[in-house]
Amino acid sequence: MKKRWLCAFIALFFLVCSVPLTTMCLAGPAPAAANEIAAPKPKLIRRGTLNTAFLSELSAYASRGFRPRLWCITAWDAVCARLFGASENDDVVLGRDGWLFYFTAADDRAGAGLLPEAEIWRCARNVYLMQEYAESQGARFLFVMPNAKYDLYPQYTRAYVRVAEGRNVDALQARLAEMGVAYCDMYALFSAQDEVLYWHTDSHWNGRGAALAADGILTSLGREGGWFDGEFTAAPEHRGDLYEMDFPAYELKSVPVTQAMADAMNGAMPKAAYMGRDLLCVFDDEETVRHMTVDQEKVRALDGLLLHATAPGKDVDCVSRSFAPKCNVAEDPVCGSGHCHIVPYWVKALGKDSLVAYQASPRGGTLYCTQMGERIKMSGKAAVYSVADINIG
Repeated sequence: MKKRWLCAFIALFFLVCSVPLTTMCLAGPAPAAANEIAAPKPKLIRRGTLNTAFLSELSAYASRGFRPRLWCITAWDAVCARLFGASENDDVVLGRDGWLFYFTAADDRAGAGLLPEAEIWRCARNVYLMQEYAESQGARFLFVMPNAKYDLYPQYTRAYVRVAEGRNVDALQARLAEMGVAYCDMYALFSAQDEVLYWHTDSHWNGRGAALAADGILTSLGREGGWFDGEFTAAPEHRGDLYEMDFPAYELKSVPVTQAMADAMNGAMPKAAYMGRDLLCVFDDEETVRHMTVDQEKVRALDGLLLHATAPGKDVDCVSRSFAPKCNVAEDPVCGSGHCHIVPYWVKALGKDSLVAYQASPRGGTLYCTQMGERIKMSGKAAVYSVADINIG
C-alpha cells in the first residue's frame, strides 16, 4: 500500500513539474509583462563555440516564459493577504481595513537595528554643527523629525507587529534637546489630533496632514501659519506614489467607418470612428480589442498618425490598443498621446471626468486619467529609463 502511494506521489510530482514545459511547448513562452524584458531563447552553440551559460539562460527562459506564472504570483499574493495578513512584497506590511505600512518604519517601531549610544551622539552632534554653521551665516535652523504612520495609527497594524520600548528616534530626540538643537516634533503635533492625517495606502500625509505639518514648522520658526484651520477643498483623487503628466486633449470629429479600417484590423469592424491627430476606432467588446491583430501595411495606409482601438472594460472604464507603423512602432505599450484621444471620447460617453484606462498591449499598463477642460492628467506607475545631465552652454 505504501509503495502505491509512493508511486502515485512520484507520478504526481513529475506531472506537476511537466506543466511549465508542456505549456511552453504547446503555446510558446509567455509575453513580457509590465516593465519586464522577455528572456531570449537560449542557444547551446553561440558564435561557433559552446555556450557555457546555457543552463542559467535556460533556467531564466523557463521561469519567465512559464505561461501561468503571473496567475500564480497573483494567487500567491492573495493567499498571503487573506490567510496570513502579509504582503508578497517584502517592503510592505498589510494592516487592517486596507491600510498599508512600510517595513522601514516597522523596524524602528519594533526596535530593530538600534544604534549604540555613541552613534546616536554622533548623529546629534552632526545636526548641532549644522545648526551652528547656519546660525553663523545669519540663518535660522530647524531640524524636523517626521512621524511614522505606525506611531500614530497602531490600531490599523497587525498584532504581529511588535512595539519596542526604546527607539532610535526617541534616543536622538533626547540628545538633540540636550545639545540645544531647535527641532520640530511632528509626533507630538499629529498625535494631538483625532482625525486621520495620512493616506491609507502610502507614506504621505493627506492634505490636512500637510497643512498641520506646515503650521508646525512655521510656528517653530516664529512665523504665522493658519493653514490647518483654514478652508479646505477636497481633491477629487489622490495619486500617491504614481507619476502624473499633463497633456492636451485632442478634439475628435466623427468620420465614416470604412471597410479599409476593418481590413487593417483583420476583419474587426468598429461601431464608430473618430479623427483627431490619430484615428480612434470604437468597439463594443473589450475581448475584440484585447485579441486584435492588425496588418501593419494596411494600418499605414489609413488616415491619422496612429490607430487606436478602444472598448468599454469590465474591470476598468476602457481598454485600448495603439498601433503606430508610420512611426516605425508596431504597437505602443502604453500610449500617452493616444489617451489624449481615448479619454475625451470615454469622458463624454460615460459622463464622468475621471477614468481608469488599461492599455492591453503585450506589456500592458494602467492609467488613471482626469480631463480638466482642454487638458488631461494621466497618472501611472513608471520605471526609470534613463538618468542624464543636460548642460546648456
